[in-house]
Amino acid sequence: MEVGKPAPDIAVKNAQGELVDLQDYQGKAVLLDFLSKTCGACLASIPELNKIQAQNSERLVVLSVATDLSESELKDFSKSNKIRYTLLADQLGITQERYQIIGYPTLVYLNRQHILEKIEQGLTTNPNWVAEVNRWVEKQYQ
Repeated sequence: MEVGKPAPDIAVKNAQGELVDLQDYQGKAVLLDFLSKTCGACLASIPELNKIQAQNSERLVVLSVATDLSESELKDFSKSNKIRYTLLADQLGITQERYQIIGYPTLVYLNRQHILEKIEQGLTTNPNWVAEVNRWVEKQYQ
């Protein structure tokens, strides 16, 4: 996996047990958020990701890939943590392996052509992070 190269496909399921593919979001920028249900920093980033998704609902898709939840657990986890974007299960660890995830949270920025633009690991301490992501999304449509 390399910045500037096409993103690997994802092998995940939604809460209904349906396979989800990056092609489902053709033409939209994608922010992949890799998380673990036991990761405090992952849980702390949920309000900001909710805000980013709400502010960019027509132009960006936030996909949270949980590596330790089953499809049957997604709905309750989303509800209890007030997640307002798509939460997906990577039960077999295929997507985690393809994206070479070694820690949580990890954010992967994919442009509208699903080319990897940026990878961020760990919880950001940047107070302007939401504004920076919004500017990145805006740039995708110029």
